[in-house]
Amino acid sequence: MFRGNVSTKLDSKGRILLGARFKDGLGTKAIIAKGNGPFLMVFPVEEFNKLEARLQPLMDLSTDSGLRNFMTGKFQAYLTNFYSNQAEVDVDDQARISIPKFIRDEIDLNGDLIVLSAGKYLQIWKKKAYYQRQTDEIDFDPSELFGRGDTRE
Repeated sequence: MFRGNVSTKLDSKGRILLGARFKDGLGTKAIIAKGNGPFLMVFPVEEFNKLEARLQPLMDLSTDSGLRNFMTGKFQAYLTNFYSNQAEVDVDDQARISIPKFIRDEIDLNGDLIVLSAGKYLQIWKKKAYYQRQTDEIDFDPSELFGRGDTRE
């Protein structure tokens, strides 16, 4: 589980310094993907594999539900966006990751950045965008998550 945050910047080679505490949680490789907003998500490979395992049945064309999903334009658009905006990256000995240019360009990642813990993954934001979001009203009640039936970890 990740905790805390780190202020950082992109270097001239497109790398960011994550810090030792985040490196320990990621290991030597990570999956970086565009989030559902102006941020990137960084997953330990094992956690990303769990997410992908949950998506696999939804894409299984040998099932009726998989075929229905495949025929839905929104589902195809989601999968295209999800898989085309991610990459496996190395976490070097100095706790840096190199963010591919095509992913940086998706959210215009530059300047002052903040790496935030989001439990089992990390988020990378432009500081200005993150703090602007914090000042906007967030309409979410965490109690809505409890009692939904699926309690798998």
